[in-house]
Amino acid sequence: MQDKVINHLVARYILYPVIMPCLIDQNVASRKGKGTSKGLKYAKEYNRKCKIKYKDALEWC
Repeated sequence: MQDKVINHLVARYILYPVIMPCLIDQNVASRKGKGTSKGLKYAKEYNRKCKIKYKDALEWC
């Protein structure tokens, strides 16, 4: 049980502050303030941009 508590403390106060600034915004897994709804929002926006950018290429498919 002590190992689990120590692992959580190390992750929360040492690893997260170092890693979080390096992650891109679209990385929503297991991050506070982000989640499935935020991930879906990013996916829909990316899909919309791709449809606009590659509209001519999609017409012949």
